[in-house]
Amino acid sequence: MPYPKGAAQTGGAGTVDARLSPDGRRVLVRYVDDRLAEYDAGTGNLLKLRGKFSAADAGAELEKFAREGR
Repeated sequence: MPYPKGAAQTGGAGTVDARLSPDGRRVLVRYVDDRLAEYDAGTGNLLKLRGKFSAADAGAELEKFAREGR
């Protein structure tokens, strides 16, 4: 999958994983370079770049987001 419109396109070539927030309004995307970005699930607009994490921390952040929405 290519980078969504508005995403920083540095490093990596696409997504590895994603999680939907409990309310279904936002999605947290993990890119191949372990960057995380939060998007509006309805529009696809970038809401926030969360930065680059270690592989383990990126996975943990995805799971936390799916449970808590933050």
